[in-house]
Amino acid sequence: MKVTYIQHCGSDLMVANAARVSFDKKHDEFDEDKDTRLIRYLARHGHTSPFNHTFITLHVKAPVFVARQLVKHRFMIWNEVSRRYVSERPEFYYPEVWRMAAEDKKQGSSEVAFDIDKSYREKYGTRPDQSITNRKLTNWRNGAKRKGVEFDLEYDDIPWVTHCPILGVKLDYDRKGHGNNGPDSPSLDRINNEKGYVKGNVQVISRLANTMKNSATPEQIRQFCLNMLPRYGVFNSGSDTVEDYCEGVADTYERLIKEGLCPEQARGILPLNHYTQWFWSGTLGAWASMYNLRAKPDAQAETRMIAEQAGEIIEPLFPVSWGALTKGDV
Repeated sequence: MKVTYIQHCGSDLMVANAARVSFDKKHDEFDEDKDTRLIRYLARHGHTSPFNHTFITLHVKAPVFVARQLVKHRFMIWNEVSRRYVSERPEFYYPEVWRMAAEDKKQGSSEVAFDIDKSYREKYGTRPDQSITNRKLTNWRNGAKRKGVEFDLEYDDIPWVTHCPILGVKLDYDRKGHGNNGPDSPSLDRINNEKGYVKGNVQVISRLANTMKNSATPEQIRQFCLNMLPRYGVFNSGSDTVEDYCEGVADTYERLIKEGLCPEQARGILPLNHYTQWFWSGTLGAWASMYNLRAKPDAQAETRMIAEQAGEIIEPLFPVSWGALTKGDV
């Protein structure tokens, strides 16, 4: 998330002169003593109109769920990138720490970390039991040796999944169903058959998917997918993390756009953590009102980050006024 300066007009002197005009007076230069005392008086007693003869424009990049919180502020002009017209692949926001919900309020979060990828794996079963997969590793290593194919993989080099990433079917690791030769049995596939079973060149897919893959050329597979996806296309369920999920959605979004779906409807499948951007303008008084609400310790952490970045930009432009409006410099 990033806030960037675009332009501004006015100064602390403008604020002081806007108040002083009531007496048909003005200062040509900022008086550190008199004008500072005047500005602090205005802020202390809620005389806000003199602060609104200024103007600041910033550019903000933030995820949609943050933007929808911030757009609620009054008297702040907002022009945003529109996915009715822009259809580039979205970029997603992933926080450094996912937070548990707070126990003492309906909205908000606590300081306790939440392992979202662990939760995702448990929900969608993307990690098979290691006691079972260890046996598969031994069998695959022995099979490669019999075929004279290089096998240089340790356990963690294999992307273990419980669902076939190509067909989406649940893989039968423990042979309760069809056994080793069933269509849903796990098969270690070399992505590039000119290489051996080495790190980065393998995927675990169903035996049926491996058979289909080996029975057709890459061009035939590509054409098959292009013809079938408009009817049955869904993003891959065999993912391992929330980031995998989001990138899968982005893949589907790009495919739909390529096939002719209008961007204004295609955007409807995107998660709220994809980034948007906007120009945000307002008077010094409006910015201070936004900052005072969103920079509070109990405000949502992501909106607090935006407010704090905005404050860091605005404070040097109006040091006396900003201090009086947001820091209680009286």
